[in-house]
Parts: sequence; structure tokens; C-alpha cells
Amino acid sequence: MSLKFKQNVEYLASNAKKPLLPPGKYLTISGTSIYKFMCGIVKTVENACPDVTIKLLPIENDFFGHTVNCTGLLTGGDILRAVQKLDEKFDVLLIPDSCLMRGEDIFLDDVTLTDLSKKLGMKVVRAVIPDAEE
Repeated sequence: MSLKFKQNVEYLASNAKKPLLPPGKYLTISGTSIYKFMCGIVKTVENACPDVTIKLLPIENDFFGHTVNCTGLLTGGDILRAVQKLDEKFDVLLIPDSCLMRGEDIFLDDVTLTDLSKKLGMKVVRAVIPDAEE
């Protein structure tokens, strides 16, 4: 699954007719187990998008315990606590699609993207990378 995701990002970054992201300062998150892998993907997107910077923040899972380290089981509360500790300001927080319930903008702890946006004072959006074949 991770390899297919990487291939999709690389394909989209090199074949996109317009940049994947508009200019801005972005923050995105990952579980701790995939953090190093995701650093390379973040660089691919930054290189393909002029005037885009992306900080990748690995998140410890306090809700389920630190041995649960995948991105898909991160909760809104865990993300909120981690982001609030940062001194930097960002234009947008990109939330991986896998963190949210299918078809809904809600985390496993019932926090919504709107809740998170209000508490952080920044735009928060679901990040979806489509299949390269689409």
C-alpha cells in the first residue's frame, strides 16, 4: 500500500498540468511508524510545487497508546495536542484521508475537521491523493 501511494504521488507530481498545491506553508502529519518513508514523499510534493513548504509532524498516539503507531488510528485530540506544541504558524493543516472515517470529516474520537480548525485557528483539510490511473 505504501509503495502504491508513493508511486501515485510521484506520477502525479511529474505529470500534473498544474501544481498539486497552491503556494503556501503547509503542515501535515503521520504516525510514527511511517514518518521516515513520508519524508521522501513530502520532498517530492515540495519539489513539484513552486513556493510550497511542507512540515511533516510525526504524532504519538496517546488515545490508543504509543505502541499503536499507524497514521490511520490517529485521533483529532492527539493531532490537536501535537500541533499546539509547535511554535511555527502554518496556512493549512493537511490531514491524511486515512485518519478520517470513510465519507465523513470525523476522527475516531468524534472530533471533526471543523472542530480541529476552530481550535487551531487555521484551515484544516482532508488530503486525498487519487490513484494515478484516475
